[in-house]
Amino acid sequence: MSNDNLWLILGGSGQIGRSLQSLLQQAEIKFDAPSSKLLDIRDFESTKNYVSTVRPDVIINCAGWTDVEKAEKNIIEANILNGYAVENLIRICKDSSITFAHISTDSVFSGNKRVSYLINDQTDPINIYGMSKLIGEKAIESSGASKYYIFRTAWIYSKFGKNFVKTIISKYHSGENQIKVVNDQLGNPTFATDFAAHIIESIKLNIPFGTYHIVNSGEASWYELAVKTFNYLNYDSNIIEAVSSSDYPSLVRRPSYASLDSFDWSSLGLPKMRSWQSALEFSLPQIVHNH
Repeated sequence: MSNDNLWLILGGSGQIGRSLQSLLQQAEIKFDAPSSKLLDIRDFESTKNYVSTVRPDVIINCAGWTDVEKAEKNIIEANILNGYAVENLIRICKDSSITFAHISTDSVFSGNKRVSYLINDQTDPINIYGMSKLIGEKAIESSGASKYYIFRTAWIYSKFGKNFVKTIISKYHSGENQIKVVNDQLGNPTFATDFAAHIIESIKLNIPFGTYHIVNSGEASWYELAVKTFNYLNYDSNIIEAVSSSDYPSLVRRPSYASLDSFDWSSLGLPKMRSWQSALEFSLPQIVHNH
């Protein structure tokens, strides 16, 4: 794939979108990242017109409803943005033979397994957010399009936007002397830059189309992630207290075990994803600097 190609990034203001733009700039790949005000992917006609004007070779869809709690009360809106808008996009890509990459989530699984979820495991979401993301996946798979990727990831953090790692650092700096963090939900903390880099390399290398898991390897609880963050920063991690998620009544049922199997990228000529611990250690100076 030549560097003359144009990539269209949808949802460019989020953590993944901003990480992608930063890496595409470094790689000198031309891209367009319109704001949602300029391009509303829920509107089929205006999206189609925009795409035919810009004529991208690749579309990466990072747009979506990501507020898991609010999704429970806004079912229709979440389904439209995470599901039916994706159906619009894949139709447009199919008609114009554009490579489509879509970002999905560990939340399409129930969390009832006790070993990591494989790519082809049965999907069975337990909350509205997961269901809405699954509608998007199914729309892509049933579209008849062939040039698509679904990249599932989990527990994204970065120097951009709102995320758990930044929140936990904020709590420390605000002087809280006891920080409660749940220890009974397990997943894959994933550095957005590592995720974005694998997306770009996958598309550039033209790996076989289909669904992939891109997460930093290994798994952790939110509590372990918080403690490790504090230890790397030489903060006192004794102020973090492990609690059960039942201590936090929530609108949302969350998977207790949503670890994704770390795909063997070396089989496709890509580097393996580094461990979540080394990615976290690497990322923290830039996260603190931007804090």
